[in-house]
Amino acid sequence: MAQTKDQIMVDPFSEMESIRLPKAPKGEPDTVYVGVNGRGYYVKRGQTVNIPKPVYEVLINSMRAEEEAESYERSREDGKELAQI
Repeated sequence: MAQTKDQIMVDPFSEMESIRLPKAPKGEPDTVYVGVNGRGYYVKRGQTVNIPKPVYEVLINSMRAEEEAESYERSREDGKELAQI
């Protein structure tokens, strides 16, 4: 893509965000691997770390999806319990 005078190419990986992932349960790795556009990152659990914004967004989206899945599973379990009563 050609660049004009008014356009400035910005590397999205240059902007950083802070995140703290919960500590891993016993027996699980203390890092989380995140791959974005061919770049790989290991994010330490239990510590506040600065990571590139695209990596941060992947982790946030992953946590939200996990929360939604757990909420759905709980609602399904609640429905089964009521049907059995």
